[in-house]
Amino acid sequence: MKNLWLHWLWQGLGMTYIAIIFYFCLIDMPPGPSLFPHFDKVLHFTIYLMLSVWFAQIYLPVLKIKLFLVFFLMSLTIETQQQLLTATRTFEWGDLAANITGLLVGFYLSWNFFPELLSEIDRRIKSLISH
Repeated sequence: MKNLWLHWLWQGLGMTYIAIIFYFCLIDMPPGPSLFPHFDKVLHFTIYLMLSVWFAQIYLPVLKIKLFLVFFLMSLTIETQQQLLTATRTFEWGDLAANITGLLVGFYLSWNFFPELLSEIDRRIKSLISH
């Protein structure tokens, strides 16, 4: 893990986001009308992009394969459980592909273009509170 002053807050927000993902993916609610064809795939991509960007900011890049595997397994678990736990949702390979693509893009962007974004925010908050 990166040396973050508010690591407990950043991890807590990340875990809350994971809980929200599980909740909304496993509630027995039929999907609403789509804004455009394959909108749900864009939504899946975006949700997992945000997930990977967030955790890439908390953990060191040496853990990237482990983080990817954890979130891949989370995605696979959710997709399989939808079929078992709900009457209105099914496993979809397209959703799984969108999730994986979101993870890969998110990790790539975070670690290559703004690897210290959360660290900088953390330092600034610490500086504000400490003065």
